[in-house]
Amino acid sequence: PQPKPKKIKPLKRCSFAFIFDENKRFAMIKRPSQVIWGGLWCLPCFAPTERWSTQAIPSFLKVLKIGKAHKHTFTHLNLVYKPIKMVCTQ
Repeated sequence: PQPKPKKIKPLKRCSFAFIFDENKRFAMIKRPSQVIWGGLWCLPCFAPTERWSTQAIPSFLKVLKIGKAHKHTFTHLNLVYKPIKMVCTQ
């Protein structure tokens, strides 16, 4: 028999925000129950824009560092992400 051709996995791009406060605590969000990994806690995640801009974030967050892109392969998709370190100024 012929081996099955490999499926092409979709590619998803996003940025993960590491948002710290003055006590070095960081923010987590609970994923909605109707999405994949629903109900789990994770870092805030957002889709990248054509050109990432610091104007898109609230004024009480200060970007400290934008990390390099990383790739992670899941069984159902490939994920390319950038970590972004921020501090809450309020």
